Amino acid sequence: MGTTVTAVLVERDGIAIGHVGDSRAYRIRGGSIDQLTQDHSLVADLVRSGRLRPEDADQHSQRNVITRALGTDAEVDVDTAEIDAEAGDIFLLCSDGLTTMVGDEDIVRIVHEHKNLESAAKALVKAANRRGGEDNVTVVLFAVESGSPALEKTAQLNTDGQGTAEDLEDTLSGLQAPTQVSRPEETVIEPPAERTEAGWEAVQEKPAPRTASPGPERRVARRLILVLTALVVVTLIFLLALWGLTNSHFVGAGDGGRVAVFQGLPYDLAPGVSLYRARYTSDVRAAQLSQEERVALFDHDLTSYDAARDRVDEYEGAAVP
Repeated sequence: MGTTVTAVLVERDGIAIGHVGDSRAYRIRGGSIDQLTQDHSLVADLVRSGRLRPEDADQHSQRNVITRALGTDAEVDVDTAEIDAEAGDIFLLCSDGLTTMVGDEDIVRIVHEHKNLESAAKALVKAANRRGGEDNVTVVLFAVESGSPALEKTAQLNTDGQGTAEDLEDTLSGLQAPTQVSRPEETVIEPPAERTEAGWEAVQEKPAPRTASPGPERRVARRLILVLTALVVVTLIFLLALWGLTNSHFVGAGDGGRVAVFQGLPYDLAPGVSLYRARYTSDVRAAQLSQEERVALFDHDLTSYDAARDRVDEYEGAAVP
């Protein structure tokens, strides 16, 4: 198992950033926000090469496959950068649990709506959880003082899956500069805002206008048509899936980012319901391939099992140790 890391060192002459994985660092200056790091993931490689639109990246089936991580290998390629800071700049370090749920414009708006970074950090986590909270949400905010790049105040909020929302409130009281940014296994997902009783009553007070009810025979005929249509659709989907699952294969990235041969069609009917299964998983990780080869993993060209295995054999022979 590996983890991502985005670290910042604040010195007298500026700010240095070290980065591995798909966590991110941002700089908020006035009403604008700049991403200071590049994601190390297969989906990010596709976006940078023009093979995938940025707005489609968050919904891609392999968006969680990262190409660099801390802890999986003895050596790791770390991105580093030196960033100039101005008085009033706000820096945000966060896990992808925030950025997949909350867009850049909303991040800037939420930060500026709060008088201090502590409440802004809490608000960002709550916003991510209320929009689905699909992954852990870790947020670190710090601002630059006037005349110096030193920290004005740092607020860290990390949903560790332990305790209630009230417990999270307590962890932020008198918080000092954090010594580490952890990547927890779980996140606390808050329920959506409750609708007031008055709101429900208002809906009930405006029923749809009544229309003349169709006769019994017409209602039976409509139901029969709906049932038959549904049966036809289900049958077609079943036959298509059966054909795909038994005759088609493609090469892609499987569990842990390892190159694999899949049997079936490269589609998901619903979360957790896929039309494919891994038939062969290589020891070669996608991170060991060249960028061109990693991008090719998403072509998902349907072929025979033998042809797919030949392609994986080529990857295994050319993979960088």
